[in-house]
Amino acid sequence: MITYIQANHIKWYASYDKAFAYAKEHNKKMIVYLIRDDCKRCKDIVATVFTNKPYIDKLNVDFVSVIVNFDDKVSYPIEMYYTDTFPTLFIVEPKEERFIKVLKDTQIKTIKDFID
Repeated sequence: MITYIQANHIKWYASYDKAFAYAKEHNKKMIVYLIRDDCKRCKDIVATVFTNKPYIDKLNVDFVSVIVNFDDKVSYPIEMYYTDTFPTLFIVEPKEERFIKVLKDTQIKTIKDFID
């Protein structure tokens, strides 16, 4: 079974629960990228923002990255259900499963400020 996918060299988990378990076990923060099926900008950001080479290595070493599709209705923290803007990026601290930072749609221009 696939536990993560790799898009543009970032190791993206396909399951929030598996990513969360790994992050908690290895004491790493999570990058959660929340998307919808009908969101063109969601795909554009993967093709532009997440292909910035200086940050790919940092994401793969310091974070656990997961793509969550809102339309799949899979289990993930209830706070993400309150999101009405797509895409949305969350940094999640796994020890208490709390959000540290949130960026929505047009705020997602670069990941530098988000992950530093």
